[in-house]
Amino acid sequence: MMKKLFFIITIIGLSVSSCNKILDEQVPAHKNVDYNVISDQKTAETALVGVYSYLAGGYQWEWHYGLDFSHLCGTTRGSGSSAGGLEAGYEGELIFNTMRADGSYSAKWQGAYRMINAANWVLELIEDVDESLFTADKKKEIIAETRFMRFFANFFLFRNYCYFFDIDSEFGLLYRDEPVNLTNFRVARLNVKDSYDKLIEDLDYCIANGPDFTTVYRASKQTAKAFKAKLLAMRGSAADWSEVVTLTNDVISSGKFAMESDHYSIFKKRNASKEVIFSLFISSNTVASNLGTVRCRWSGYYRATDFLKSLSNIGTQYNKAINDTIDTYTPSTNVYSKNYGSAGKIATYGLSDAELVANSAFIYLRLGEMQVLKAEAIARTTGSVTDVLNILNPLLVRAKDTPFTEQQIAGNEELLDFVYLVLLKELALESGIDYEASLRFKDSNGLPKIIGQKQNLSTIDDIKKCVKPIHVNEIVVNELCKQNPGY
Repeated sequence: MMKKLFFIITIIGLSVSSCNKILDEQVPAHKNVDYNVISDQKTAETALVGVYSYLAGGYQWEWHYGLDFSHLCGTTRGSGSSAGGLEAGYEGELIFNTMRADGSYSAKWQGAYRMINAANWVLELIEDVDESLFTADKKKEIIAETRFMRFFANFFLFRNYCYFFDIDSEFGLLYRDEPVNLTNFRVARLNVKDSYDKLIEDLDYCIANGPDFTTVYRASKQTAKAFKAKLLAMRGSAADWSEVVTLTNDVISSGKFAMESDHYSIFKKRNASKEVIFSLFISSNTVASNLGTVRCRWSGYYRATDFLKSLSNIGTQYNKAINDTIDTYTPSTNVYSKNYGSAGKIATYGLSDAELVANSAFIYLRLGEMQVLKAEAIARTTGSVTDVLNILNPLLVRAKDTPFTEQQIAGNEELLDFVYLVLLKELALESGIDYEASLRFKDSNGLPKIIGQKQNLSTIDDIKKCVKPIHVNEIVVNELCKQNPGY
């Protein structure tokens, strides 16, 4: 018997009726009652493309993916423009204590679980298809890519809605590994420890069975290794840091990627850069109003904070990449000619929608992050100042910044401070690592760096306010799902 795969192509509205709320939010819909059958390699590949298509289906994979986390840790802020602008609205929510369980977070929760459910359909329906209908190891490769995309959606949820920074917490993922239906939609949350294990299982399968890297738009062995290094750094056990060294070495030495000669080139070349590991596909047909850059253009949603801008001198490429300037004002259009990030790191003002599309990039992970994570892992294991400087100083030099000397680093505390500084210079406002790092790097009092770096955040307990509320519909209908504290 052939099985049918339903996967979402268009986002459907939120249902308000009983159990159908969860099903409407998480069961993949179909376009024009178009059913897709997984019966061989070709149909399996088509189904996999359907899973990837979710990345183009919601702003959680665009501007929200990384810059929301930058807001949380104090490296970006709103424009402070008007009542309709971010400072008065969304920015206010991210200054903690005002995020609502029935607010704007439903689209993120809903969009991620639709991707997960689509992936689970593929995994269920491909299982019984005979391997003889696939070339070589293609069936395993399709499963590996699908499991990576399930990881990717869960990873988004994990960082937004879970206490990933507390391995002993009960507030982990609401994990689904089968297509949701009326009999199985009630699911309790995993604890954080088990959540890490589930995420790693999907990555390990992709590492063992996935294809080699060919494009920034598809998962590969190398992509999975890179994300596993990022995930293990978040968990941060002694064994994790040793594995981070191995994983980052594997990615760096794979021959699949290459560092750009200067910091600007990453954002000039965007997805064509050899430094990019995984990114969102943007075509010339992309509707600009769906892009975060356009929303940024409207009211300057994301601006680098004075704290972040103060880390690098004005003349460095780091500073220019995150700075904002106002050049001219055109009365006829009532538009200031602004450039928020002259290297394209945030958004560009004064461009047409078509130009915004042509100059946009949402880079989920790049080789520069592997270099920084390797340096951090060395600092936390062998503590070799020479090795860390040999990795990070070239990043500073290519951005026209000043390298450090061994004489400037007196001990391991100063070494970790140096790593954190370069991490913020190199990677803030991109993948969310500035937020992740602000929770695991400590100040001289042993407190996470985020305390004192973000306004209204002064105690360890305050960090819990960074975790978003699970949407009220999930809590009401799925009584096994426990809401995050404080909501």
